[in-house]
Amino acid sequence: MRSGPSWQADQESSKPSDDAVPVLKIANTRPDGTIDLTDRAYITGLPPSTALLSESSLVMIRTNGNRARIGNVYRANKELVGHAVSAFQIAIRPHDPADSEYLFRFVQSGPVQAAISAEASGSTGLGNIAVKWLRGLELPWLSEDERRSIIEIAAAITEVIGKAQVDLRAAHDARAMLLSDLLHGGYEIPDAYDELLERAG
Repeated sequence: MRSGPSWQADQESSKPSDDAVPVLKIANTRPDGTIDLTDRAYITGLPPSTALLSESSLVMIRTNGNRARIGNVYRANKELVGHAVSAFQIAIRPHDPADSEYLFRFVQSGPVQAAISAEASGSTGLGNIAVKWLRGLELPWLSEDERRSIIEIAAAITEVIGKAQVDLRAAHDARAMLLSDLLHGGYEIPDAYDELLERAG
């Protein structure tokens, strides 16, 4: 585990160059658990010891004004290979890449997230979780079959949640469009609708 480096604003560029390292900023790690790379950034002059993400890496929020977000964890992907993280984040690379998914599910679990939020310190508005404390966090090492079962169950639940969120956004968008049309006279509500509401009441 290693937190990312800090940098000055004049080191940051929106365009890649030969001597620049792509970075994952705190703004790229969204509260809904996704990584949004719409706003890309590249930094020159980072220390040679800066940890770069691999495909099996995890990214954790280290510092945030919202204590509930401290400890939130994200999985890297092929697009993030070679990126550095900011000083507000921690790059985690498992010794065995095959353990990445199980480690992600463990850190993502409610009890671990609650423990990290409770341990976060800071006298200002920003809370902070110490890497030293995280390194002492005990990871229950179950059998290979048990670990695989946990991963499969968690993945299935995540898929259900994702589909529900898509349906919810679609319903929200449909409601907004319908209200807009009604308010602008796009549709006319028939008198029978009022009668239906009276009977329902």
